[in-house]
Amino acid sequence: MTTRLRLINRTSDAGRPSIVIIQRNKGTLYETGAIAWHVVHNLKHGASYSFTYPPQWGLRAIDAYGRATPIVVAENGQCFHMTRTPEGENLRLADQPASSLHDVQVFNGLPQGAIRVNLLKASKLIATRLLVLPGQRTAFALEPRIALGVATQQQEGTFVSAQTASRIDTAFDLTNIESADIIVTGREKADEPRAYAFNLENVVLARTPKTSIGYNDVPKGPG
Repeated sequence: MTTRLRLINRTSDAGRPSIVIIQRNKGTLYETGAIAWHVVHNLKHGASYSFTYPPQWGLRAIDAYGRATPIVVAENGQCFHMTRTPEGENLRLADQPASSLHDVQVFNGLPQGAIRVNLLKASKLIATRLLVLPGQRTAFALEPRIALGVATQQQEGTFVSAQTASRIDTAFDLTNIESADIIVTGREKADEPRAYAFNLENVVLARTPKTSIGYNDVPKGPG
């Protein structure tokens, strides 16, 4: 199921925050820094930004000479081998699954030369491993959970510094969510990125697609 999301600026001033959206890799074989999956620059008051979170991943490998494989569709629990054929290098789905059902794994089966492995979500880079040596395996394990924060100098598709990552501390679990709005509130303050707050509203659950709930709604008792 693809989750549809909309980021809406309802701040109490005329500030235009630049918002970074990331996922954190919890791969069992390798832990890498976060990549700025989406960066929404200068979102105007009252404006919105729509994006989706599909269930599949895109996977691409790049060899030491900068040659990239075609993007293949990957799912959790799968393992791919980087191989060399007469037609060129490509990622081939392995006969054996990944060692963890929660991982997407890649094995460098080339006789020589390190590779870079990129993981994509909705055609955008969301995680990467820069140096996978021949005979080495790397893993990506990203839960359906996104984190958001405000950062002024971040570019989409680049590594997030530890300092910036520490400010991206609002997270939402997207499990079983069909669609939702992420509402940005607060007021811009100098050198205070946490002056803004993020709340999930108008959540539509996949199991009850006709029911729209507020994030803080409390079920009412009889009477």
